[in-house]
Amino acid sequence: MAGLKPSEKLISVIVPVYNVEDYLKECVDSVLAQTHEKLELILVDDGSKDSSGKLCDGFAASDSRVKVIHKENGGLSSARNAGLEQCSGDYVFFLDSDDYIYEKAMEKMVTLAETEGCGIVVCGFCNQGEPLGAKQGDGKNRFYTGRQLIDIFYGPQHTPITLAWNKLYRRSVIGELRFPEGYIHEDEAMVVQFLYRAAKVGWIRENLHCYRSRSGSITGEKFSLKRLDILHAFRARLSFYESAGEEEYLVREEQCYLSALLEYYGRVKKELPEEKKAREELKQQYRERYRAARKGKWSAAKKLLYLACFFFPGLYSLLRRKGR
Repeated sequence: MAGLKPSEKLISVIVPVYNVEDYLKECVDSVLAQTHEKLELILVDDGSKDSSGKLCDGFAASDSRVKVIHKENGGLSSARNAGLEQCSGDYVFFLDSDDYIYEKAMEKMVTLAETEGCGIVVCGFCNQGEPLGAKQGDGKNRFYTGRQLIDIFYGPQHTPITLAWNKLYRRSVIGELRFPEGYIHEDEAMVVQFLYRAAKVGWIRENLHCYRSRSGSITGEKFSLKRLDILHAFRARLSFYESAGEEEYLVREEQCYLSALLEYYGRVKKELPEEKKAREELKQQYRERYRAARKGKWSAAKKLLYLACFFFPGLYSLLRRKGR
């Protein structure tokens, strides 16, 4: 919709909802109170067993901008995908149902996207209890290419980049892409692909998004085999880089994947000693990828480390504990 002012651009805010009756109102209120009023709030009730579904219907009855989708439980990715199929915005913003956003979040993000031609705009976030709207550092906006952020993805700022929910996406950036269903850590599988499609990315250094960590959430659970789902994300990125012909990223991702397999081998051995089958599967996956890896571009140290771990996979965790 060319020619429209930033304030006239429609933003689709997609909120997966599952058993969050205690938090949903704060989340929804933060969206409906946005200074950027041209938005649609899509609440995807993912088979909630509490009163969340009824609360969604109540919000829709009181504000025409709210749309509700009721579906059988399929997980976070399934809910996000359902929202993507129904949304009609020029931009898309994902928000978890126990989080909330600063009242000027959408206004600031869409204005930057429109004035600077950004395919994606990233914002800072804070934990509950910290000042929402506060500046980070000097508070000045930063600009990158999508590829530059993929490079940063492999560094210490990995977390804010890998998240799906602190970003405003131009609809064309997402296009036909959908989140993989059936496992957790879906953000890590897809955000790199979104960034790859964005010629320009803006980063607002202000806390526009508040993240709530709670004991019943996925990230609050104790270690279990479900955590191994993150390995699907590594494989998805490997497959993407292979199909895109991105040799440099592929080599980097192979090393990350091998390290992750070794790390989780050690964690399963230590924290879930009864899961011998899972441990053997991790060892087998490591050996298969090691054989296929592009070892010619590894450093001498990496070659030695990964070769030793081929025969002694427990060595990796031992070296990490010793700080080597």
